[in-house]
Parts: sequence; structure tokens; C-alpha cells
Amino acid sequence: MVEQLWETLDLIGQLNKPMRLLQATFSAAGMQAWFLIFLLVLEQEGYGPELEIIENAVEVNLPIIKRGLAIREALERELPLVAHDVLDPVEIRRISQGTQTERDAYVEYQRAVYRQHKEDFDAFWQRHPELKGEEES
Repeated sequence: MVEQLWETLDLIGQLNKPMRLLQATFSAAGMQAWFLIFLLVLEQEGYGPELEIIENAVEVNLPIIKRGLAIREALERELPLVAHDVLDPVEIRRISQGTQTERDAYVEYQRAVYRQHKEDFDAFWQRHPELKGEEES
């Protein structure tokens, strides 16, 4: 679980210098043993369900994050102007912290971009069926 957590933090850009230092510290065998004891104490104190929630969230979201990054890289390589319109990281971060109305407006904007570039997107998905999510197959 811990390695997946580090990987997830890295992929979403949250593995900053202090977190990298913590990661390097926890890669030592002694620190891993200490962390295991820490997790056992947390479980004994009643935090087991919360730890399972975190573990499940990481296990579920890590493949989604990896697929999203692969889609972004492929779109930036093949359709750079379209990629910038639909996958601008600054705009996505701003919208994710915004109101529901702002999020709804952004989704509608993305739909408009899709309609405008439908042929390009259709060709992209034909070239990259491996990037489609299970729900889209």
C-alpha cells in the first residue's frame, strides 16, 4: 500500500521535496518496520476501517490516474491544440476547487470542444483502444 501511495502522490504532482525526503526515509528497512508497528497501533486504536478506506482509494484510483496521464501524453503528442483545450492542468485544478456551477460549465465547455473536434477524437480512440476505460469499452 505504501509504495502505491508514493506512486500516486508522484503522479498527481504532490510528491514535493519534503514528501520525497519522507519517502527516502521510509525506504530503509528499519523505518518500514517502524511504520508497520505504527499501522498496527493505529488499527488497535480503532483506525483500521479508515486505513482500509485509504488503501482501497489508492488501489482504485492509481490505475485511473495512470490511464489519465497516458491519455494526456498521447493527446499532447497527437492533438496538441485539442489537448490544451481539454486537459489544461491549471484549469482542471482551479475547477476542481470551484463551485458545482463552475464544474458544470467546464464540463459543458469540454463537450463543446469534443463536438468541434469529434472526427479527431474518434480517430484518436481508434488508434488507442487500450486507453479507453472499462466503462467505455
